[in-house]
Amino acid sequence: MSSKMVLAPALGEQWSHCITNRVMLHYGQSAGGEPVRVATLEKSPSLPTKSVTYVVSSKGIRDSPKSQSNAYSVDPTSKRTRTM
Repeated sequence: MSSKMVLAPALGEQWSHCITNRVMLHYGQSAGGEPVRVATLEKSPSLPTKSVTYVVSSKGIRDSPKSQSNAYSVDPTSKRTRTM
């Protein structure tokens, strides 16, 4: 017999694949009242809540132009109400 120790996940292999981040995609309004696409990091064990604007083009998902992204702000203390 070998006395070699083996490290194994205590909660099983599937536990390492659990989702730990939540990104909500929604529409918001810029300072000029125009609709903008917003991605909000809602839940993360290591990052604060933050929102950024983005555009969808023929080249894929891209950052919004500076004029739109700086004009949109989200209150980081406002959380979506939990529904069961």
